[in-house]
Amino acid sequence: METGEVVRSEGAPWGKRARKEFPQRPARPLSDEELQELQAGQEVLA
Repeated sequence: METGEVVRSEGAPWGKRARKEFPQRPARPLSDEELQELQAGQEVLA
């Protein structure tokens, strides 16, 4: 890394503004439909 180089995350190149564009929300359990979709994908990979 060069001296004076500004380090930025590739995940949020806009910095603090990204918080407004991608607000966080509490976690929630998967719906039955989402759970079935994931289980179907697991069976295909096995």
